[in-house]
Amino acid sequence: MDITMEMLYNRVVKLRKLRARATKINGLQLFHNKPVIRLLNNDSSSSNSFQTQKQGGMRIAKWISRSGYTSRRDADKLVDQGRVKLNGEIVKSPITFVPPNSKVQIDGHEIKHIKTLLFAHNKDKGVLVSTEDEPGKDRNCLFDILKQSGLPPLKSVGRLDYNTEGIILLTNNGSLKQFLEQPRNEFLRVYRARLFGKLTDNKIAQLKKGISIDGWRYKPIDIVVEKKFETNFWAKITIKEGKNREIRKVLESLHIKVMRLIRIEYGPYKLGNTRPGATRMLEITDDLWKQFKE
Repeated sequence: MDITMEMLYNRVVKLRKLRARATKINGLQLFHNKPVIRLLNNDSSSSNSFQTQKQGGMRIAKWISRSGYTSRRDADKLVDQGRVKLNGEIVKSPITFVPPNSKVQIDGHEIKHIKTLLFAHNKDKGVLVSTEDEPGKDRNCLFDILKQSGLPPLKSVGRLDYNTEGIILLTNNGSLKQFLEQPRNEFLRVYRARLFGKLTDNKIAQLKKGISIDGWRYKPIDIVVEKKFETNFWAKITIKEGKNREIRKVLESLHIKVMRLIRIEYGPYKLGNTRPGATRMLEITDDLWKQFKE
């Protein structure tokens, strides 16, 4: 029986009302209340799409990201551009599933899964977290430094400002990179900062509530004074998001100047005694791996 778009739409509406978690009805499947629609016909590639997932298949963009080739978002773009092949055929949909032992190609080159790697780099002040600088400028770029050290191609988990120092995580797994970056996963970023200005109880209370600046809302920031001097002080600062220049912008709005900023922790990983400019391999903890896999 042919299934019209009107029939499909009516079934989606019905399934949404039932709020089923994983219900199958003649070619419709609902995952976590989000409908995924497939037409059942004589085309073997369509009729096998559900079977692929049953066998433990992974969506093509996620598969590419897990391989370390690029991020999931960029993998979707590659699919849209018709540059991805699955077992010799051009992938036309980003929700295509990859069966086990499949051959995936991008621009004619086979992509294989490699072991997930995670590194911690102690970024120096005066290093740009980028592959190249803006035209007309000649600043040191992190990925040039990493390339010269003989490391495999890596992606940074977030960034650090040009003049900010400390730990920056690096991985070859695009999905892990996104997982560690996403604010909803609440990986704490901890900094030591040398500050100039007055930190009053009122300002500390404002930081703990969160601050809005120029239409941007910044989540609560925890700050603890560690050492005071006559004209400046050192403080430990903890944030959950890591928006662009977040600490500098928020503190400047309170008339506190950041003189030095060093990130000493990111999630479960600490800077430790890693010397400036050095990179060390990290072990992916069981808790992190389990959380990531879920």
